[in-house]
Amino acid sequence: MFRYVALIWNDSDPTRRASAARWARRLTQASPDWNMVLNAPGLQVFCRTGPLKGASAVYPLARGLGVVLGTVFRRSNRSDDTGMTHDPSFTDEETDKIVATRGRLLIDCYWGRYVSFITTAAQHATWVVKDPTGRLPCFVTQYAGVSVVFSYMPDCVALGYPPFKINWNFIAARIALGAGRPEDTGIEDVSEVCGGECLEFHAGGLSRHLYWDPNNLFTRGVVEDPEVAARSLRAMTKACVHAWASKHSTVLHRLSGGLDSSIVLACLADAPSRPRIVCLTYYRSGGASDERPWARLASQRGGCEHVEYARDPHINFRALSWMKASASPPLTSSFLETDRLEGQLTTQYRATAISSGDGGDSLFGSTAARYAVLDYVRRRGVRPALLRLASDVALLRNQSVWKVLSTTLHHAISNRDREDTNDLRKARRLASAQMREPLLAARSSFDHRWFRSGRLPPGAREVLSFLTLPDLFYPPLCDPDQGGAESVFPLLSQPLVELCVCIPSYIHFDQGRDRGLARRAFADDVPAPILARSWKDRVQGFPEEILRANLPYFREMLLEGILVKEHYLDRGALETTLSGKAIKDTASVGEILDHVLVETWLRFWINPGSAQAVA
Repeated sequence: MFRYVALIWNDSDPTRRASAARWARRLTQASPDWNMVLNAPGLQVFCRTGPLKGASAVYPLARGLGVVLGTVFRRSNRSDDTGMTHDPSFTDEETDKIVATRGRLLIDCYWGRYVSFITTAAQHATWVVKDPTGRLPCFVTQYAGVSVVFSYMPDCVALGYPPFKINWNFIAARIALGAGRPEDTGIEDVSEVCGGECLEFHAGGLSRHLYWDPNNLFTRGVVEDPEVAARSLRAMTKACVHAWASKHSTVLHRLSGGLDSSIVLACLADAPSRPRIVCLTYYRSGGASDERPWARLASQRGGCEHVEYARDPHINFRALSWMKASASPPLTSSFLETDRLEGQLTTQYRATAISSGDGGDSLFGSTAARYAVLDYVRRRGVRPALLRLASDVALLRNQSVWKVLSTTLHHAISNRDREDTNDLRKARRLASAQMREPLLAARSSFDHRWFRSGRLPPGAREVLSFLTLPDLFYPPLCDPDQGGAESVFPLLSQPLVELCVCIPSYIHFDQGRDRGLARRAFADDVPAPILARSWKDRVQGFPEEILRANLPYFREMLLEGILVKEHYLDRGALETTLSGKAIKDTASVGEILDHVLVETWLRFWINPGSAQAVA
């Protein structure tokens, strides 16, 4: 899989120049597969790919002034044209514009999944710009006067830095809140570059600038006509999916049978490049809830091959101890179920991408009913249409109209932060109170940079919520040098995200339906039974089955683990929960699994042998 490492230093300092040369030698000595794709005063960029060619590539700027790594598409200059230019080349003129804007032009005129490095001898500066919505990781650290920007933590480890130290403040926030600050990681002195952010290196110093601010999107106008919004949504979704499809001859598509993955499949199926599509559906054998009938409708409509795979609660969590080095604990353990199978399928079908409908719930407004009335009042005031909207929300929630209106008023004038804090307290019941409560009190300081101004409407903030999660580009258990298809998230394409942010939540809640606008937009593309569904199939009791099947291992890992010894977890509450007698009354399975992930990650960095001994 595609990886990169960049070294940045003050080239007028001989000591730092020598340090950079030493790091470069160590990198290339660790593996001959590293290729230097840019060599400029104070900047060297290396990249490598695995045996399976994906969509990521190297796009050099003219005259050696920089390089863009990843996947890049050029946007049309016309606001009514959703066409995308694939594989753009950067001419002298375009390069000059990029340098003159310190990389901002890339955000405005291009999109995709990329990290760019731009330099100019005239200003003795280097700029690193990450695209706003792509999932190619970008981390930065500094040592011996050299800044290292990289995508994959094991590559940074291979440089032979002094031992990395745990960022215990991040770990505390992860246990208490479920996440740390977006720019922080679990390792001290390693930070993550956020979407749409620029790192500016000048005279050996580093400053950070936010180039892409969703608060500024509304200057382009809000789309409030449902017909116009639906046409725009359909056209933009197809354009973005088609652009990604053009990069791959065969795609493995995770098809749940739900609306979002079915929309992506419909767009893949009519892509001009005509990729081969193999659909994969996970299901619970013998469960009361089964997605296969819906998935079969969608795959048949698209004329695709279809693989169905039964989920098993006996997941091998002991495999977590063999995770590769990462800057932060992973947010989900789902890769334990999926990575091996999907690796086999991509090899069997020679697929270079794994696509999904991930992000669709946020993007298409699955929670729009929660914010629709409030967003409407704030934008349009009290009008007769407000009662119709409140009636639609009331019908969906089985409440009275007056209850909906009073709840909206309460949210508008009350301390919403207090309510969210109480919800978090209930969601993180196993965290020790002495550690959790101060962090809950300071919770607003952990907001993503996009949200710190407080100006975004609640519905728009929800559209962006999925994008605030840390990037997971590399499979935690797999060696990227051994192949592996790239994960592609077509619904997280920048032009589509920007459009959906500018569509108010009450328009997404079209005709009183969950993701109603998306249903209207794709009425001619997705099978009618899927469009008509107003629920999601859930495998009742399956999380509890997973917990019970792995209870001995969880007890072994957590009760005498680092998180308990360091008083991050309440041992009494954990003991009760892991007794297996009161699971539903003590903590959610999701919280328990999250603590297992953090515990395993800590053991990797602190004492690798302890994690492997439990395995």
